[in-house]
Amino acid sequence: MSVAAELSVEGVLNTIVRGLAGKILGVLALFSREYLSEQDSTWIGIFAKQAAVAIANARAYEEIARLRKQLEIENANLHEQMKESFAFG
Repeated sequence: MSVAAELSVEGVLNTIVRGLAGKILGVLALFSREYLSEQDSTWIGIFAKQAAVAIANARAYEEIARLRKQLEIENANLHEQMKESFAFG
């Protein structure tokens, strides 16, 4: 017996979650014990677009945090170099 039959799945919807420039980020699937309508399909599409935005925002936040840390390290190194050059000058 299949999992779908065992769970009495009647409706299945899936959509590709696409990010910027159409890059595939994942797949969103919805399984239901009831028939899924065209409106349900529209809603899952809207949800997938919102998920893509959330994923893009999370990735951007991580990149900003990484760049901020890198900038802090470089700034500290420059301060140290300045101290050393003034100490010998």
